[in-house]
Amino acid sequence: MALFIFVFGLWSIIKSYRPDPLSAVVFFVSAICAAFAFVVTYLFLIYGAAVGAVYSVAKLTESQLRLQAQQQQRRMYNHPHNH
Repeated sequence: MALFIFVFGLWSIIKSYRPDPLSAVVFFVSAICAAFAFVVTYLFLIYGAAVGAVYSVAKLTESQLRLQAQQQQRRMYNHPHNH
């Protein structure tokens, strides 16, 4: 949402300087590309960190379950059965 607000506000800022039309369009397009690249990079990093955290928790949970299963097997083999 901030990107769209920036784009709409940018044109009014550019117009306030009264540049020639070619310079205004070139700067406007360049600024929009830079803003879009920044937002995409930011979102990529945020979502990448979230995915990394979920993956780490899943691997930790898997390791814990494996350890618990091994401990249960050891307990079963170490205790004598009553017949």
